[in-house]
Formats: sequence, C-alpha cells, structure tokens
Amino acid sequence: MKRNSKSENMTSVAVYELETTPGLEFVSEQELRERGARILYQHSGEIGFSYAGNIRALLNLSTAQSVYLCQQFAVPRPKALLGNTHFPMLLKQIEHIRQMASAKDYSTFYLAAAGSESSVMQRIKAEIAQSTGLTAADEKGDLWLRIRPGLEGGWQTLVRLTARPLVTRAWRVCNFEGALNAATAQAMIRLTQPQPEDTFVNLGCGSGTLLIERLAFGKTWIAVGLDHDMMALACARANVDASGGYTSIRLQRADMAQTPFASGSVNALCADLPFGQLSGSHEDNLRLYPQMLAEAARIARLGARFVLITHEVRLIEPLLAQNTAWETERTIRVNLRGLHPRIYVLRRI
Repeated sequence: MKRNSKSENMTSVAVYELETTPGLEFVSEQELRERGARILYQHSGEIGFSYAGNIRALLNLSTAQSVYLCQQFAVPRPKALLGNTHFPMLLKQIEHIRQMASAKDYSTFYLAAAGSESSVMQRIKAEIAQSTGLTAADEKGDLWLRIRPGLEGGWQTLVRLTARPLVTRAWRVCNFEGALNAATAQAMIRLTQPQPEDTFVNLGCGSGTLLIERLAFGKTWIAVGLDHDMMALACARANVDASGGYTSIRLQRADMAQTPFASGSVNALCADLPFGQLSGSHEDNLRLYPQMLAEAARIARLGARFVLITHEVRLIEPLLAQNTAWETERTIRVNLRGLHPRIYVLRRI
C-alpha cells in the first residue's frame, strides 16, 4: 500500500536536478520546459530546474536517467548537517520521497559524497540509519542521497525521486549487452520530430528499445522493427509484449541493407548501428554502412528524418559527406558508459 500524505500533492516551487545522457541536455531541457519547469543551470549530463507542479509528474520524464530533489544548506562544512536545525530538514527531505512510494520500495540507502568514508560522513550515515530505519548499502541501495558543495557556497543534499533510476524501464525483460538505454533512445525518437501519421522504421532493432520508446512518445501509424537475427527479434518480442503489446509494432526478419518497403514509403527512421565492439566488425561495416544509407534513402520520403547512432565516426562521416540523398542536420557527440559515439540527424533531400 502507498503511504498517504499531503506532501504528495505539494505544488510549492522546489528545486530538482535531472541526470541525462551527456550531449543530449538540450533534448531533456525541452522536455522539462514542456512540463512548465524553469531551467536554472546546465552542466555535462546535469540540468538544475525549478518546478511548481506536483512532484509525481516528474516521474514520467522519459529522457531522464534520474531526477533528484535538491535542498540547499547555508553551512560551512557537512558536519553542520548533523545539527538540530539542519538534520531534521534532511530527514524531512528523505521522508518526502519515501511517501511517494510503497513502504516496501525502500529498505536500504546509499550515500554518495566526496570523502564518503570520512568520520563525518560515517556519522551522517549512522544518524540517517537510526532515524529512518533504512540500512546503509552500496550503489545498489534503494534511496540515493548525494551530499556535495553548493553551486554558490554552502552544501547541498540531493535525494533521488525513485528507488531505481527513471531510465530503468519495467518492460525490459530481455536485454542484450550494450543495448541502447531507454532515455537515449527516447531522445533519438524526439529528434525524428515524431507525428501520429508516421510510418516509423527501426533498422537493426535489436531488443526493441527504439520501437517501444517511439510508442511511449505517442501514436504512430505503424512502427516496424527489422533485424536479421532471430534471437534479437525474439528478445524484442518479449519486451514489446511486456510493454503492453503495442498493436502498431511489427517485427520482421530482414537485413537493413535490403528491406521489404516500397520506395518513398517511410517518413521516420532510427538505427543503433553495430560498430564492431559488442556487435559486428569494422570489416562488415565497410560493406554494411554504404548499403544501409542507400537503402534508407530508397525507402524514405522526401523530408523524412533518419536518426542514427554509431561509434564508427571515421567510417560514417566521409560517407555522409559524399552522400547526395541525405542532409546532415545535426551531429551530437554523446557519452555512453565511457564510449563517445555520435548521433546523426539526417533529412532526406
């Protein structure tokens, strides 16, 4: 059962921080503005914002890795957080987050801070454990608490809104190593400028992330995932079914360089291309990439957008520079688990 509290309906202005894929901050900023948030600052992968609406509405932010509720303390050192004035404020911040979830969602917590093994941070952890009944744990802890210096002095505490990162999707029952995370996939979907009448094609659909995130964004005429690997299609089917079995998603076995679509019949495409580390090889890509670009151009309508991601930058960029069918509208360098692939937003001309 969920706890009931007037604080769940809090509509006073509060400050939050959103974690996003580094390089895609502009997409998350747009999603925040759509919710009526005011942007306060932006660093690599982090966006601070104020928001006066119900905090629960932030749990549906689809381009966020995680979101934190922030609180500023005008204290010179973290030790002061243990004082009679400030520690009750920290506990109230923690309790406000716990009240939004089922009691069973939170049994452990993790404190992330520089010098987390110092005597002061150990005291803070011990006091939190004693006051909340939560057990201190590692990075897999349910309630995430960060303590850091404030941007304009003092110290700041940040508590994650959910027991698991927002990027963790309930529908992901099958996963491939190196699969695109859902927040990055959602950002790519938004870059296609999706419309309800789209015929959307995901070349090399893998486990189905881009397909499911397209339907999570909104209606489409049809969404088709193509892959030559039957294991990938089975994985995608399991995820699609777990997502609610979107009826407008169709999965089909086909090579991305030879698709079953008529010429000029598709107006939105996405692809997470193999780049020779966890899947494919550079030698294969020398053949695949030019064929894929040509086939995508064949099936795309004029003005269609094709958003793709790859780490094979030295291969794809000369191909795009020479290609007369695609105009590169935007190139975005992102950071994914220490890799730095690029997202290309192409338009059929």
